Amino acid sequence: AVSAISTKTISLTERLGIRDQLQFIYTASGATSSNLVVPSTTTVVTVPQNNVNILLTNSSNIETIVINQSTTNAAINYTSSLVTGNKVTITNGFNVTASTLEDNSVVIPIAITIPDGITFTGPSGWSGILNLPTTTSVTIPQTTTTTNGVTTTTTYSEVAVFELGFSGSTIQLSSPVRIKFTGNGENDNVAFYVGPSGVTTFITTACTSDSASGMPDSADECYFDNGDDLIIWTEHFTKFGASQRSTSTSGSTSSTSGGTSGNGHGATGVGGTGTGAAPVVAETAKKL
Repeated sequence: AVSAISTKTISLTERLGIRDQLQFIYTASGATSSNLVVPSTTTVVTVPQNNVNILLTNSSNIETIVINQSTTNAAINYTSSLVTGNKVTITNGFNVTASTLEDNSVVIPIAITIPDGITFTGPSGWSGILNLPTTTSVTIPQTTTTTNGVTTTTTYSEVAVFELGFSGSTIQLSSPVRIKFTGNGENDNVAFYVGPSGVTTFITTACTSDSASGMPDSADECYFDNGDDLIIWTEHFTKFGASQRSTSTSGSTSSTSGGTSGNGHGATGVGGTGTGAAPVVAETAKKL
């Protein structure tokens, strides 16, 4: 005789608030990244492994996210808080501590301070995944200018770069965010960013103070050098970096190289990631 087999689907509802008390990671079938669930009362999160999305809401109580040097591809998943398609507004700001590498493998600690009430606006179709700092590379070609018979050569070394926000595009910010390259103050260090097109733009507008109010109204970013650290205030997320600039001259008498351009943007050139970047298009760097 053949017995009939019946099946039942049982649905369980979690009523104990375990999710609000435990931190755990899960990976969906076929997914390339894992999801990190944190308790609602958690204020400090250390990213435990590579390829992790931290599931947060716009009212999260997180105060600090720590990314160890060996950890890569960490992000925040704000998908549940997306409004009008591509915007997320958070109630509480937080800090991110991480590090990046100079091209000579020296570790540079970085710190990012995100203010309360900020709105992140992504490009059309943005999923709400906000990438946390990940080390990347940019090649800044040397430039040569000749004025009144004097040739000035400018080179860039000790380049430290990381990417933040959304790879291949930018995330616009409703309030300025502070980025600190620890130990990169003075010594002819310059700050720059690289947009989605691969153009490297040096930041030549100085902040009037190390605060959001110190960013000039006409600028989208500015730099502040406190003698120890190089600090960027910005209203967008993309690739950001710091580099030591060196100049040498040959020829007779003396000359002045470069200048400054308006709108807070200087030394603009084609950077790109990795090696073999295209030549600089224009050069207007200013000593920091």
